[in-house]
Amino acid sequence: MGWKRTESFVLRSIPLGETDRIVTLFSREGGKVRAVAKHARRSRKRFGGSLELLTRVQARYFEREGVELARLESCEILESSFDLLQSSLEAAYLLSYFAELAEAFSREREPEPTFFRLLNSCLAAARAGSEIPCLARYFEFWTLRLHGLLPDLQNCSRCARELRECHSIYPTQEKEMLCGRCAGAGNGDRIQLGKAEVMWIRRLHRVGPLEMCKNPGSVSRSAGLARYARREIEGYLERRLRSYRFLAGEGSYE
Repeated sequence: MGWKRTESFVLRSIPLGETDRIVTLFSREGGKVRAVAKHARRSRKRFGGSLELLTRVQARYFEREGVELARLESCEILESSFDLLQSSLEAAYLLSYFAELAEAFSREREPEPTFFRLLNSCLAAARAGSEIPCLARYFEFWTLRLHGLLPDLQNCSRCARELRECHSIYPTQEKEMLCGRCAGAGNGDRIQLGKAEVMWIRRLHRVGPLEMCKNPGSVSRSAGLARYARREIEGYLERRLRSYRFLAGEGSYE
């Protein structure tokens, strides 16, 4: 174990006693790490603004075998999200959602470099002024894809008909994608996607967030896409994320 020095995002920082903080980091080489920042509440000289939400830092911490919490020694700011957090409520809600989703899906002390790059690229797109609802969808569906929670989007799971030929597509809770014919009658309670929505999901597999969300059109605001992503996320985590209600309140989620 021992000393580690790695590029990280600050996902959460909560008080511990009168002087310390528990900081959750998502590190490039070490995955999710929870660490105690000694005296972080008493003096800002040591950590300054480095423990703010989604600040990208060079973190130095010490891990001991069998001990849950590492000891955070220092954080050097590489890129701050403070200006973005202050720019609008909608942007602040989006970043809170990114952080909560990243904390929920990242694995304890297991590197996930692709997931790390996804978070970094989505934050860069947000700073560049990309549309927030589109970025929320982009981050959700890539998170689902990286964790093996998206089904094949080429063909109907039962009859193998190409989905681009279908007017309506029904993603099931069993991770199937069904054409209208295979879905059958009684589709009222099912999530229904149109061809354009499925093509949007397929396109994000090969396009970065900045390009995807520069001129996103109306598809990224689809209620069907939002409901589908939310169902899969909640089903996997078996709980609801706190930041859903804020995004919904700002019109960015549903």
